Amino acid sequence: MLKWEVMFVYWADGAYMGGMKTEFWDGIFEESEMEGLMDLEDIADIIVNNVKPRKNLNVDQVVIKNH
Repeated sequence: MLKWEVMFVYWADGAYMGGMKTEFWDGIFEESEMEGLMDLEDIADIIVNNVKPRKNLNVDQVVIKNH
């Protein structure tokens, strides 16, 4: 079983992804080997909820790591 060390980093000027559970891995790894990859919907939800404008606050960076 693979141990994935993956991280997603968002800065105000871009998103830098690694270890996302997408069809890119289809045919390369078995489904059971991709269990540690991050789910796209989860990441999108976290980004949307953290970067929306708030009075007197600015989110410059969001770092999301798998566990």
